[in-house]
Amino acid sequence: MIKAFLRIGLIILIVISLCFRIDEFIYVKTIPANVTFLTSDILGNFYVVQKNLLTKYDENGNIINTYDSKNKGEITSVDVSNPLKILVYYKDFNQIVFLDNTMSITGSPILLEELGISQSSLACTSYGNTFWVFDNTLSRLVRFDKNLVVQNQSDNLAQATNLSVPSLMIEKNGSLYISSPNSGIFIFDKFGTYNKILPIKDVESFQIIDNKLFYQSTNIIKNIDLSSYEENNIALPEIGASCYQLNKKMLYIATKTGISIYKTKQNQ
Repeated sequence: MIKAFLRIGLIILIVISLCFRIDEFIYVKTIPANVTFLTSDILGNFYVVQKNLLTKYDENGNIINTYDSKNKGEITSVDVSNPLKILVYYKDFNQIVFLDNTMSITGSPILLEELGISQSSLACTSYGNTFWVFDNTLSRLVRFDKNLVVQNQSDNLAQATNLSVPSLMIEKNGSLYISSPNSGIFIFDKFGTYNKILPIKDVESFQIIDNKLFYQSTNIIKNIDLSSYEENNIALPEIGASCYQLNKKMLYIATKTGISIYKTKQNQ
């Protein structure tokens, strides 16, 4: 009987080791902040949104600059794919502003209604100094160039793909990704043509790092290789994370008490 229990215990341990990859993280410090959401750029800086306030930190948690937009309401999303041209999107005001690396506004605010989009729900940067907007009224993607001229637009996606209630849009490695928690993560090419769907539901936010898609599930970061579709899991070193940002060097975790900063194993 004891040998049987030992065999069962060994099988359970093997299954756990196969299902969960536990990465090592080294705690650095916690900085106080009431976080709405986090994002990070390719230079290692991370950005904290607190309603209408956007704060830029270096990888060690030191404040670099801030941007306060009280007259525009709460920030809906921030795209720092190009850290020299940061896209800040305001859904309620249906407009976009661009910031430089010092967090100063460049140019005039982009009023999407003047571009023929009466109601939008998502926005992100795109290749060639352009940007995407999800037209909520017509349920379609529209890409504008730097002169605010339409370059590409999709068909009605609610009819063509059943995409509804999108929560996040990111362009990475020549593909456009849109999370629709009710359906999954939709993948389009760089022209806005539908490609396929990853049937991962209830995902509000995600990251694309190299060729892997990362998203949070309770206290685990799940990742999917976008070539092989192999899945792996990383256990977060803290429980109760509202959101996180991961890169090859650092892990940032937002909790009720602030932002915990960790070095990854590769950054020892």
